Amino acid sequence: MSLKPSNANTLFKPPSGGDLTIQSNDGVDFQVHSVILELASWIFKDMIAVETGVIKLSGNAKTISLILKFIYPNEKTPTITSLDMTSDCLQMAQKYDMSGVIKNIDEQIASNALPHKLLSSDPMRVYQLAARFKLDNTKVAAAPLVSLKPLDLRSSYEIMNLVRKYSPYSLVRMIGLQGSRTKIISDVLFNFNQAPMMPEANWSHYECDRCRKVKQELDSRAHAPPSWVFAWAQAVYNRLLTTSLEDAGELFEPTALLAYNTTLADSFCGVCRSDILMSAARQLQFDQWVKEVKKVLKERLATLELLYTL
Repeated sequence: MSLKPSNANTLFKPPSGGDLTIQSNDGVDFQVHSVILELASWIFKDMIAVETGVIKLSGNAKTISLILKFIYPNEKTPTITSLDMTSDCLQMAQKYDMSGVIKNIDEQIASNALPHKLLSSDPMRVYQLAARFKLDNTKVAAAPLVSLKPLDLRSSYEIMNLVRKYSPYSLVRMIGLQGSRTKIISDVLFNFNQAPMMPEANWSHYECDRCRKVKQELDSRAHAPPSWVFAWAQAVYNRLLTTSLEDAGELFEPTALLAYNTTLADSFCGVCRSDILMSAARQLQFDQWVKEVKKVLKERLATLELLYTL
């Protein structure tokens, strides 16, 4: 079988002097040097020892061409440009035990370098490939992105769709990552009666006179936070489900209170918010409290790094 001229011209052509012919599953021959293949894989070494004539391989011409670029010395390391190409190369490299090729691909994807940025293009598929082919660097790099994926892995409907795309093993790992991250965030943000959400100072410093008086009349022992705290915690929770803590930094500034538009006006007291925004002393108290919340979130989320390596 012959490829179209435009495709054939893009295939790797080994230097002259090759002593062995290998053939792709789509009928394309490559005249290669047996010593290069033997150094790249013990399986090739055994095949060469027993085979006579043309050695037929399972990969297609494009995949074999790329593999040869990886293993031939003095050749520029090829750039993987798509996840389909990645999968094809990894399958062939795994079948013929070409650990050097697998390591190179692992490092290349984990770097998430331009122009293709394969890692961030589809973190869930990348993570699945990493789990399947034991790409340790890629797995660690992809895991945080999987836990941030907008796709809700807690939804049974979404899981049923994903079962058709990913192996149960890698899917369970991805669900675990997202679920663990979500639990950490909710445990920190919605436990209003303990640190860090319960500030060291009394909540009265964060609410207006009217709200403070109403709470005292209802129950002088009550420690319920001001209404704006519930709205802020929900906003931070929603954002962190799909965004890293570092990229959500503006929510941990006093100006974050300005983000609550009129659609939320009935859910919190605007006077409490205004008192904070108009008072330098209260802004300082808010800043100290919110920075402590962020610090605890960062510390708790850092424990997920242990899961990323599993």
